[in-house]
Amino acid sequence: MLKLEIKLDEAKIKSEHKYDVISIYQTLEKSFFKYDIPMNKEKDGTLVFYGRGHARDYGAFGAVITSLKEKGWFMDYVIK
Repeated sequence: MLKLEIKLDEAKIKSEHKYDVISIYQTLEKSFFKYDIPMNKEKDGTLVFYGRGHARDYGAFGAVITSLKEKGWFMDYVIK
């Protein structure tokens, strides 16, 4: 089963005043939700996305990850 953990540097996001933390999290959730990939949020703020064991999970994770790698708002603030 596939699993992806994402943690953002919320302090850096807030200090730079370029983006809204909540908006970034909502965008991440929507990106994975579009592919029906479930998510849990850990106590430290890490978002954990889980595949459902379907063959299409690989393509879905790949599409989202490729898209996120091209976004400055993601790459500048991701720490995990």
